[in-house]
Amino acid sequence: MAKNPDLLPHFITFLPGIANPLTRQTVLQHYSKVLQKSFPQDHAVLLEYLDTNPEETFSKETLTIISQLPSINSQLKQLLIEKAKSNVQLITYVAAHLNMQEVEEVIPTLVSQPETSLSTYMSSLLEAPEVDPSEVLAKILSLDLATPQVIKALKVALDLRHVYYQETLQAATEKIVRLEPIPETCMYFILKANELYPQLKSFFISYALPYLLERKVWEYPRIWKGFVTFIERTTPDSIQVLDLMPHDVQQKLLQRETIRKGKLEETMRKQKS
Repeated sequence: MAKNPDLLPHFITFLPGIANPLTRQTVLQHYSKVLQKSFPQDHAVLLEYLDTNPEETFSKETLTIISQLPSINSQLKQLLIEKAKSNVQLITYVAAHLNMQEVEEVIPTLVSQPETSLSTYMSSLLEAPEVDPSEVLAKILSLDLATPQVIKALKVALDLRHVYYQETLQAATEKIVRLEPIPETCMYFILKANELYPQLKSFFISYALPYLLERKVWEYPRIWKGFVTFIERTTPDSIQVLDLMPHDVQQKLLQRETIRKGKLEETMRKQKS
């Protein structure tokens, strides 16, 4: 390819028009080898073709080859990122080459997709070597989007158990509770994570909940509702966080039967020990 820099434009000119399956397969195999051996990734003709014809079969064949390369040219990558904002299917081709800063650019488009396709695109993104899955969750929760959209994306992400295992969700929690402002879906995430990995309960009680209390989480009605739900579901272990609340807030919670019983059980447990 280096000896004949004009070879690529010739492929782009005649390969898309080859109708005979056997001929097309033979030429395509040669084209693939050429691209992988000495790929002029910033070739103006190729960039223009991918920019104007992203849905063409030849573009997709080219992008499949690109996705398998160890690295891609920054100009080509930025073109694909920009196109992916309106054509989310391109994420599957460029995902392996993205870093976290670039992932942030496509997350809003990704989250807006239907749940059925979102899982495929998110899997591609999360398996990229430079992508931090815990950071992706934090970015999703920080989006200025309607709560149902964020919850949909969270459900899809948390179903990817091969990516979001216990340690990853703990790392995500540490980032999420520090977000400013506190995401309204913060406690939804913690409740779901606790369902998936009950072993995280002690971490939530000893770290996440106290941290949220430091931020006066009782002043945020929707988040507070989830916070109280967590206490009720994990009582009596979670009763200890009541001591970190202002007296008036604590007294209101003790009017709830489940929490009152949990407080009594916790008191008896301490007496026995």
